[in-house]
Amino acid sequence: KLRAACDYLVFSEFMLRRVGETLQVTSCTVLDSFFDLRSDYEALCTAFYMRDFCETVSGEGQPGGPLFTLLIRCLNAMCHAKADSDVVRTAFEIRAMDALGLGPSLSRCVRCGEEAQPRPMFSVSGGGVVCGRCEGEGGGATVLPGSVAALRQLREIDFDTLPVVTLTRAVRRDLAGYWRDYLSWHLDRRFRSADFAEKLNAFRNNRLPQEKP
Repeated sequence: KLRAACDYLVFSEFMLRRVGETLQVTSCTVLDSFFDLRSDYEALCTAFYMRDFCETVSGEGQPGGPLFTLLIRCLNAMCHAKADSDVVRTAFEIRAMDALGLGPSLSRCVRCGEEAQPRPMFSVSGGGVVCGRCEGEGGGATVLPGSVAALRQLREIDFDTLPVVTLTRAVRRDLAGYWRDYLSWHLDRRFRSADFAEKLNAFRNNRLPQEKP
């Protein structure tokens, strides 16, 4: 009778009772099943990835309030507000990394602290953007200003406005490179659910209309 509340991606409230050293579920209530995600394959893949992310970085028995709240808000944005799955995923990632203390520097050079140039470099291992004066030190790749601006925007934007945010195909491809590498480097792992979601999004992005020069 408790099975429906324990399904994947179902947001439920549980009542627990301690019995010795264990906790037993005595009752539960489904708050949101996010049912519509099951009819959007790209959104569903993104949702499973975000769930895997939270499970991996959260320690058993440790408070995970900020990440849990972030996950619920992102699922709500995709399911009910119909926000783009790429946009939601990137917003989730940048905010989750901030919550873990692993967020990148996106406005000032990670080497000298000066404001980044309009077309910055990005150092995956260094933890953020590199200005023109420091790029000669190596260890960085040139990235699109638009992709760095997108990360800054999604780091601060109100969730209610996520449905109106769009990413160009060039920005999506740029983020699929250095930003995914950044996540892998600092989390020291890759997610199979993320790899599948990326392949699916790449297929979709290749079907987007050609952008005007």
